[in-house]
Amino acid sequence: MYISSIEIQLSYADTDMMGVIYHGNYVKWIELGRTKLIEDVGYNYLDMEKSGYYAPVYNLEITYKKSIKYGDKVIVKTWVEENKNLRTIYGFTIVNGEE
Repeated sequence: MYISSIEIQLSYADTDMMGVIYHGNYVKWIELGRTKLIEDVGYNYLDMEKSGYYAPVYNLEITYKKSIKYGDKVIVKTWVEENKNLRTIYGFTIVNGEE
């Protein structure tokens, strides 16, 4: 199984008043990871759409285990859990550092 990795550049604007990354940013990071995976395996998102293939998000489940703070190193790891017919299920993990 191929696992794509992308490091996320954090900005102070991504934080709340306590310096903790706002939880809504994780969804954006997951999409960046999914796009990176698609590119890593040799596809281009826009070219796929021009060819009539779309990848809408139907369901998203996130479990927050530990806060990420401004200054931390964030890595998003993404892989394909299942791919059948018209449905692809992606797996992902967001880690603080190289965990």
